[in-house]
Amino acid sequence: MASILDQYEEESNRAAVRRPNQMTGDVIGPGFIDARLETDVPIFNKKKVNFKPPDPITHLVVANNFLIMAMSSNVLMRLDLEHPDEPDEVELPRAVDDSIYKIFLDPTGRHLIVSMSSQDNFYLSRNWKKPKPIAKMKGHLIESVGWNWQNANDNTSSAILLGTSKGLIFETELSVYEDSRFFQGNIEQYLKQRKSSYRPCELF
Repeated sequence: MASILDQYEEESNRAAVRRPNQMTGDVIGPGFIDARLETDVPIFNKKKVNFKPPDPITHLVVANNFLIMAMSSNVLMRLDLEHPDEPDEVELPRAVDDSIYKIFLDPTGRHLIVSMSSQDNFYLSRNWKKPKPIAKMKGHLIESVGWNWQNANDNTSSAILLGTSKGLIFETELSVYEDSRFFQGNIEQYLKQRKSSYRPCELF
């Protein structure tokens, strides 16, 4: 079965053949009138890239020209699309037979949350080399994240919402400086459960 991009490409080619180069005199009548311009630019563009991941890709997220791939080996590959020849790999700590459940990247591409099948959860800032556990969320599968779109800080997620597979909503802020010698506590500045009738995958 053809992918959605293949179907889009085929339909675009057929439309280009059907579309006349110039409008005819008979433009009034019943039915559909194609008013698209010849200069329309496709919203999707598919092309091959010279990249072969070392392991199968299980998850992929993109935001603000920053791409993160999660592989079956529980390794994250981070890629700045402005410098695609400089990928960065981050290995996730995991128990035996654990696997990545979902990954969430904020709109700025600075903050990443990884939820594991074991119900461990990790937070990774853009400039960090190692993820840090979200200790207070252990035992929860994170299904969705409501990011703070006004946040532009590399060192804190600001206030965000986390939706779990149990239908619970938590408000929290994840913040820590990786090079701090004195920081010993959890990265959650606070964690509050919010009352809601939220059903997983329907809130955010």
